[in-house]
Amino acid sequence: FGDPHLDDDGCDWPALERAVSIVGRTQGMYGGNIGDTTNNWVGRLVSLYGEQHTTRTDEHRLAHWFMHALPWAYIVGGNHDLWNSGWAVLRELSAGAKIGLMAPDEVKLELLSPGGAPCRIHARHNFKGHSMWNPAHGPMRASKLDGWGQVYIAGHLHEWVDHREEGLDGEIRWALRTRGFKRFDDYARSNQFHEQKFGEAVTTVHDPSHPHPGERVRVFLDVEEASENLTWLRKRRGV
Repeated sequence: FGDPHLDDDGCDWPALERAVSIVGRTQGMYGGNIGDTTNNWVGRLVSLYGEQHTTRTDEHRLAHWFMHALPWAYIVGGNHDLWNSGWAVLRELSAGAKIGLMAPDEVKLELLSPGGAPCRIHARHNFKGHSMWNPAHGPMRASKLDGWGQVYIAGHLHEWVDHREEGLDGEIRWALRTRGFKRFDDYARSNQFHEQKFGEAVTTVHDPSHPHPGERVRVFLDVEEASENLTWLRKRRGV
């Protein structure tokens, strides 16, 4: 799930609820929250609460619902989540939720399979480095400098990208960025940032026993398509 911004008037709730429903009912599918769960305005930005229809109380109720709505492989904090006591609030709201890993900055997750290759996922709200020509620059940079994982995924820029590349070491790595669910962004328009239409969520389906390493991770922009592929693949592999 890219930047949800649940309490923002521009949050695409039909798309969000659709994704939550699909993940929640699909066996073997887990969520990943890349950060900025709510606006959590701070400092001079607190005045922006006057421009949205949800209150602080609504913000917390929505975050609680979201964190308990489905099983999570991981949740990482975004810059909005870390303002003031925002992360402590999210930790309290997450009590009792099904969350594998939850961290304010990044998670490194290794998926193990009894019959196939492991897959390491490095997830951050954003990776260091920026290029106006390449929204994948940050996760690509990390994949080349540390080489620890196979999947590097971020959010933050409200752009999506799907990049797959074979490195000099022969390892294939994916650099992904998810757009997020916030639309109708006045800040983006006033600063001439292009508002993309797709990529609010990026889903990876893992097939660790596939003989071709470049096919062990498949990337989908449509959550339902990913769900159908996963269900078919699990049946084919006898899971």
